[in-house]
Parts: sequence; C-alpha cells; structure tokens
Amino acid sequence: MFGCVSVRNAWVVVLSLSAVWCGPERVRTVSPAPASALDAALACPYDATLGFDIGCAAYSAWLQRLADQRQDPDGELFELLDTTEVARRWLGAASLLRRGRSYVDGTRIFDALERERDPAVASLLAQAAGRVRHADLRRRATRIVTTHPIGTARELFLSSLRFHHRDPWVQRLSTHGTTQRGHR
Repeated sequence: MFGCVSVRNAWVVVLSLSAVWCGPERVRTVSPAPASALDAALACPYDATLGFDIGCAAYSAWLQRLADQRQDPDGELFELLDTTEVARRWLGAASLLRRGRSYVDGTRIFDALERERDPAVASLLAQAAGRVRHADLRRRATRIVTTHPIGTARELFLSSLRFHHRDPWVQRLSTHGTTQRGHR
C-alpha cells in the first residue's frame, strides 16, 4: 500500500526500496508494518472539529487493518490515548469506537474520558464509554454525567448508555444527570 507523507523544511533522500519519490517535499512510503500504517494515517488531513479526512486512503487503510486483525486491537488503541497530541488521541478514540472489540477494560476508557479536555476526542470516548457494562463503574458514570466539563461529552455518554443498556440504573442516572445539568 502506498501513502504520501509530507516532509517540511527538509530534503528527502531515498536510501531504500521502502520509499519512492512522489513530488516536491513528499515521499511515498511502502509499508505494511503497524507503526508505519499509524504514521501514514496520522499524515492524513486533520481538522480539530471533524478529525481525520475519511477520504484519505491511509486513514481508511488504518481502519481496515484494525478490522482485519485477528487479535483484539484495543491495547494498541489505548496507547494512542496516552499522548499529548490531540490528533493521536482522536485517532485512538475514533478507532476504539469504530473497531475496538473487547471493551473489557472499561476502567481505561473511563480514565481516558475523565481526563480528556478536547471536545472532539471527549465526544468519541463518551460514546465508547457508554458501551461499557460494569457494575463497579456506576459511580464513575454518575460523576461523568454530572461533572465532566464538556457538555457534549456528557450528553453523548448518556445517549450511548441509554442505547446500549436497558438497566434501571441507567434510567436513574439519566434522570439524575438531566436534572443536575438541565439538559433536554
């Protein structure tokens, strides 16, 4: 698979067969390795509100690689959430929401959501966190609904909980959250 990566303020010298020149200040990489697939996806156009361009072939290839993996990709995706780079966190959160399989480690999703302050990333994490089914996370769920600083994340978390869980505690949480914050 080929993907172009922008190289700024530097001359690119191709020293191996793993890359070919594809234009001024751009190099085309050939690499099926996970790290380079990640790097190629991260080189796609990124918008702070919308995320990565879904028309970018490298982003689509990243999602397809995750879908084709036999093992659970969640561990790799959680690693992307533990960075200061918003684009990496967005890619990890979007991939976890779309391609994550286990949701076994609900604690890690809740941890990431509670510390996230970027609205776009928090919204994706909120939707993923709403899928988690663990009785021991109910107090944390209540705290997220009532105190998370990003209103959209609170609303998406509640919506995801309502959709994925029909338990009475979700209805109580929903009532508690909407009366506490004045939503809907």
